[in-house]
Amino acid sequence: MVDHKLERTLFPAYPKMKIISDTLINSIAVIILTGLFWLYYYFTWPTWTFWILIALLVFTVVGTFWSFVEPKLLYRNWSYQWNEEYLQLSYGVLKKRMSVSTNDKNPIRFYSSGTANETV
Repeated sequence: MVDHKLERTLFPAYPKMKIISDTLINSIAVIILTGLFWLYYYFTWPTWTFWILIALLVFTVVGTFWSFVEPKLLYRNWSYQWNEEYLQLSYGVLKKRMSVSTNDKNPIRFYSSGTANETV
């Protein structure tokens, strides 16, 4: 297998920004789940609602751990390169994939002041 090294990678601050964003989202999810657990206790809901809440809590905890691992993996394994003719993407952890897109199908547009200026 040929290992293609492309020129550019993701923004270096991407992992930190993604971890902060995911932490905020997971914190909000835990607050909502805590409220639902309190409502379960206060209104004595049926037992099956408790098991659904437990399952949601387990998914939230697993998602929290994954949100600390995923940004670092993405930053390490994504790269790209572009010019006037092609956009090349290289990604994948276990199996490296290359994707090439021509700009004929997807023209690159630069936006300034809210208007699109197409470059040729």
